[in-house]
Amino acid sequence: MDDSSEWIRIGAAAQRAGMSVKTIRFYSDEGLIPIAGRTQGGYRLYHQQVVEELHLIQNLRGLGLPLVTIGSYLAAKREGACHCEQLKQSMREQQQAIDQKIAALQKLQQELSETTESWVNCGGRLAPN
Repeated sequence: MDDSSEWIRIGAAAQRAGMSVKTIRFYSDEGLIPIAGRTQGGYRLYHQQVVEELHLIQNLRGLGLPLVTIGSYLAAKREGACHCEQLKQSMREQQQAIDQKIAALQKLQQELSETTESWVNCGGRLAPN
């Protein structure tokens, strides 16, 4: 570990990423993020860039990607290029699923808007003319 200013303890990483230390330990134990080392007291040390990866993991999990796919994506990203067609296909499928969810949510939003506009203050529907 060259420059100690580049390394942060797990608690600082958790605070910056907005997640618990337990979650970071889990991601680390699953191999999603690398441990840079440990302090003399045994605390895990991470490179400051791991916070960006933690945000990415959080976002990808929120989109429903499994940890295995996220791990493959992170490994490919660290290498600078993705050569795995299966991973690319998985990402394309996830993009399609997201597009479908967005379309369904937009439809629901429109239905709610129309319903809200057709109600009067008492909460019932307007009587037909």
